Amino acid sequence: VNAAATELTGWSVDELLGRDVATLVAEQDRARFNVEQASQETAELTIRTRAGQTIPVSLSGSRLAAPDPQFEGCLFVARNITERKRAERRIRFLARYDSLTKIPNRMQFQHSLQQAIARARRSGKALALLYIDLDRFKEVNDTFGHAAGDRALEILSERLIARLPKETMLGRLAGDEFGLFIENLDGRQDNRPATAAIARELLEQIARPFHLGSHELYLSASIGIAFCPGDAYNVVDLIRNADAAMYHSKQNGGNSHTFYAAEMTAVAVERLMLKSKLRRAIERDELVMLYQPKVDLRDGRLVGSEALLRWRLPGHGDIPPSQFIPLAEESNLILDVGAWVLRRVCRDYRQWQDSVAEPGRVSINLSLKQLRQAEFIPRFRSVFDDYGVSPAAAALR
Repeated sequence: VNAAATELTGWSVDELLGRDVATLVAEQDRARFNVEQASQETAELTIRTRAGQTIPVSLSGSRLAAPDPQFEGCLFVARNITERKRAERRIRFLARYDSLTKIPNRMQFQHSLQQAIARARRSGKALALLYIDLDRFKEVNDTFGHAAGDRALEILSERLIARLPKETMLGRLAGDEFGLFIENLDGRQDNRPATAAIARELLEQIARPFHLGSHELYLSASIGIAFCPGDAYNVVDLIRNADAAMYHSKQNGGNSHTFYAAEMTAVAVERLMLKSKLRRAIERDELVMLYQPKVDLRDGRLVGSEALLRWRLPGHGDIPPSQFIPLAEESNLILDVGAWVLRRVCRDYRQWQDSVAEPGRVSINLSLKQLRQAEFIPRFRSVFDDYGVSPAAAALR
């Protein structure tokens, strides 16, 4: 017996000498502990200390052979693996739960939803999925910082969990997107009124002020609702349909809930198609710049213009900015679009200068993502210099 053994177990050397090793093993592991087997292979088990504390250990043993039988026996080495077990539990937790909000992550939520759908099928019950997306939450991160945004998500999760019925599960599907499913709904009744009441309760909780340090923050959300089996029979379709309904809420201004309808799927597919084609629009020269003249009503004199971007997609006609700019904003594609607009306006303005004495100032709409670029001003000046146009010729907004 060495000093490390006494420190680990809390027993003195005299108390340990002559003691059966099995008596140190905690009760829950004692039945499966075998000295002969432990002397041949490494095992993980729990020991109980003199103070009654349980400690996980890695126990390895080796048989001792000697000419004199009184010196034969087994030598055991126990290594405290508490930290490793704690790390393993942490890894298992992070694999299933969101580290920030401590609620199920997307993988665990989808797994639980799949099980709930199976239960609903067996019992003839219905299930509702609510897809929740916070409105313009990126502005929170951009304005107050990601730490404030993270804290808001923590507070929000706590609020929602405290108000939800027992038959529900809340999960975090993405950055500012949450999922909620409600089980044990009557499969023979219209569950929309009861589900709508829960959606309104969620919106009310989200609308309550968030106090983050010295700031008071207000949020809203868009919620899409789909039912199983009414709208879908599996996890993938149910989430897709609830997401389509959520997007419909967001398109209508947000801070509302919408029930899924079959035609929404076509809209969602169209949206994905446009997003894919928008990536190639610049390469294929499909973007078009139009200009709205600004006229002085007193004398009819042209005093300037406003640059209006259009997307002329073959087979679809002109796609309005209200339809494709939000898609570009969802990714950094808006930066490429913005750069194209600036260069095209400068090129056109240069041509105007060759034929018009005073073209006036042209107004250009910019994305906040462009303005937040550290190198925006140097790039801006460089483009104007390339075309020989004064920066004063443009009004940015």
